[in-house]
Amino acid sequence: MELDEFVDKQVADCRRFYELGDYRQLITAFRWCTMYDRPLPAWVADEALNALKFIYETGGAPGKGKTGGPKTKLIRSKVHRERHRVAAWQLARRDIDGGNREAAFERASAHLRGTFAQGSARAVEDSYNLIATELARLKAAN
Repeated sequence: MELDEFVDKQVADCRRFYELGDYRQLITAFRWCTMYDRPLPAWVADEALNALKFIYETGGAPGKGKTGGPKTKLIRSKVHRERHRVAAWQLARRDIDGGNREAAFERASAHLRGTFAQGSARAVEDSYNLIATELARLKAAN
């Protein structure tokens, strides 16, 4: 028996046990396929996609101290980037509007009021500093 035939047999056995309610067999079948570079059967691929969607949407199982999954982090990142964009615009306008750095963050906070990125002047400043630090790090790496 060749390796491909052996792996196919193992995956077929996994499916039989999976259909009887042993859901661990999904993981075993996934491992057989990925370890031996075999295509994922539709029943494995569909369940794997459902699991990935669940992780993305909910961040996985609930628990204390969690910061959220990829979707939550993406939303938080969009908020930081929008606050940075508006704060940078207000900081650049200081020559026109006058005022100091704190006043620029106050204006940015007022501009963002009612949007998904709204926040206090302090929150806008924190977001601005976070993105500015990341941009400086990326620039130094290049």
